[in-house]
This record gives sequence, structure tokens and C-alpha cells, in this order.
Amino acid sequence: MILVDTNILIDFFNAPTSEAAAVFLYNNVATCGIVHAELLHGSKDEKDSAAIQAMLSGLGYVELTKDDWTQVGLLLARLRGCGLSVPMADAIIAYLALREDAEIWTNDRHFTLMKAVLPGMRIFEP
Repeated sequence: MILVDTNILIDFFNAPTSEAAAVFLYNNVATCGIVHAELLHGSKDEKDSAAIQAMLSGLGYVELTKDDWTQVGLLLARLRGCGLSVPMADAIIAYLALREDAEIWTNDRHFTLMKAVLPGMRIFEP
């Protein structure tokens, strides 16, 4: 599974490429709630919001449970203990990728920084 970050979906939504389209077509690509919320937060109007929701409906979805929220908090504390402060959204995506043994498709440098602290975290490179 490839867990896709918000920045990749924004780039694809604004300027789709055949390379990115192939990743979506030929791989198990999923999102999570924080990515949905971030994308919809950036929508310009109802038409834009509907287009975003249509795009998301074609992707897999990974859910967080009550216990997962505890684990996200512990992961954030661990990162902070190593001197690394990252946005909660990025920590959620990193946690879910680790839990699901998924690669993260992102352009965000926070994930490269987290990778040094979180063994097993993998970043997808198309």
C-alpha cells in the first residue's frame, strides 16, 4: 500500500502527470482522514469541494481508532524526545504508514527527518 500525502494530491489535482496517474492506476493508493480534511479545507467553492471528494472516492482509506490516537501521541513524544518537532498531520500519516506497513508518497521534508528516527518508515519514490 502507498499512503499518499496531501501535497501529492494537490499537485496531481492542479497539474496531473502521466507518471503520477500510473501510480494511482497500478498501485493500492490510500488516504486517511487528515488528508481528506486538509484537502477540503483548501477547496475554493462547492464545485472544487465536489471534485476533491470525487477524486478521494477512488482511493483506499485508512481509519484511526481510539488506541491509534494514543500511539500517535506517543510517536509525537518520541520524535520530540529526539529533538524533532513535526506537524501532527505528518505524524498521523507516518504512524498509519508504519501500522499498515505502507510507503508514504510525499514531497514534505518532515518525513525524511522522521525516517531517521522511525525505523521501518518508507518513502515512496515513483
